Amino acid sequence: MQRRKGFAYEREVVEVLKEAGFKAERCWGSNGRTRGLPEEVDIVCNIGPDYDLWFQCKRKKAISKYLIPTERIDATIIREDRGENLAVIRLSDLLTLMDKLR
Repeated sequence: MQRRKGFAYEREVVEVLKEAGFKAERCWGSNGRTRGLPEEVDIVCNIGPDYDLWFQCKRKKAISKYLIPTERIDATIIREDRGENLAVIRLSDLLTLMDKLR
C-alpha cells in the first residue's frame, strides 16, 4: 500500500513539473541507480541545457505544522543541531524559481 502511494505521488509531481513546461521523468522503481544516479533520486527534472534537478518525494499523512511556510513567508529554513540548513518551499514557488533559471 505505502509503495503504491509513493509511486502515485511521484507520478503526480512529474505531471505538475510537465504542466509547468519542464521535462521530468520518474526513475524506474524510485531508484536513481537505474539511471546511474544516487539511489535516493525519485525524479529527474531538466531545467536547462545540461542542468537537471534531482528530487526525492516523500508523502506523509501529516507534516509538522511548524515546517509549513505560512502565506506570509516564502520558505521555512530549518536545521537540526550541528546539521545542515534546509529549506521547505511551496512547489509552486519552486517552479517559479526554476522557470527563472531556464
